[in-house]
Amino acid sequence: MKLQNAANYKVSKMKETSSQAKKYQTQELSQGKGQEDPILEIHGISETSNLKDLHETGEGGSPPRFGMKYIFFDIDDTLFPTTEFAEIARKNAIRAMIEMGLEKDQEELYELLMESIKTYGPNYPSHFDEMCRESRIKKPARYIAAAVSAYHNTKTSILPYPEVPRVLLKLKENGYRLYAATNGTAVKQWDKIIRLGLHLLLDDVFVSEELGVEKGEGFFEKVLAGMGIKAEECMMIGDKPLVDIEPAKKIGMKTVRVKRGKHAKEPSNADYEINDFRELLEILKV
Repeated sequence: MKLQNAANYKVSKMKETSSQAKKYQTQELSQGKGQEDPILEIHGISETSNLKDLHETGEGGSPPRFGMKYIFFDIDDTLFPTTEFAEIARKNAIRAMIEMGLEKDQEELYELLMESIKTYGPNYPSHFDEMCRESRIKKPARYIAAAVSAYHNTKTSILPYPEVPRVLLKLKENGYRLYAATNGTAVKQWDKIIRLGLHLLLDDVFVSEELGVEKGEGFFEKVLAGMGIKAEECMMIGDKPLVDIEPAKKIGMKTVRVKRGKHAKEPSNADYEINDFRELLEILKV
C-alpha cells in the first residue's frame, strides 16, 4: 500500500511538473525568469539558486564546516529505503509468477529466491532462472518474464527518504560538492539515482564496478586520488559500518552513519550518527 501511494504521488507530481514546464517554456527569457528544474519540482522543491554556478565556483550561503568541500553518500538504505523496496519487489515478482499460472507455494518460491540471492549475490542477473531450475519448472520462460516485469514495474514507485532532496539542495546551495559512492553495477546504480530524481543534485556517481574495487580503503583512496582531493576535505555518509564508515574513517575522512535499514543496530565508530537526514544540516551548521 505504501509503494502504491508513493506511485500515485509520483505520477501526480510528474503530471504537475509537465504542465508547469510547458508554462515556463512560453515565458520570455528577457524577463529574467528561467525554467524551474522539473526534477526538483517532482520533489516539491523550488530551484531558488543556480546550481551550475555553485558547482563551478564552490560559493554558497555559508562556508563549508571542518574545511570540507566534498560529501559522499551511499545509495542503498541511505538515500532511499532499499530494504523495504527489495522485499516488496521480490514478493510482487513471485505473485506475478503464480498469477501467470505457476502452481507453486508462494512462500516456498520466495525462500528459493532468497537462497539464490544469498548464493549468487544481489547483482546476479538470473535469480529467477535459478529459482525455476531448483523448482524443476518446465518451460519457465513465461514465469520468468512475468517475474522480471513485475519487479521492474515496482521500480516506478521508488522514492528517496522524504527529507533527502531538500537536504541535498541545501548543501548544494552552501557550496558543497555532492557525490554517490556505492558498490554494485554502474547501470543498476545509475538507474536508481535517475528513478529517484536525484541525478541533477549529484556531481558524480562512483561505482565499484567501474573502479574495479569494492568499497573499502582502496575504493576511497582511488576516488580521492582521481579527483585530486584530500581525505580531510571529505565526508562519507552511509548505513553500513564495515563498508561505508570504517574504511572512510581510516583514510582520514569525516564519517556520518545513517541508522536506517537492516544494518541500523550494528555498532559503529562513526564521527556522527543520525536517524534523519535533516540532522546532517545541524552537524554542518547549514
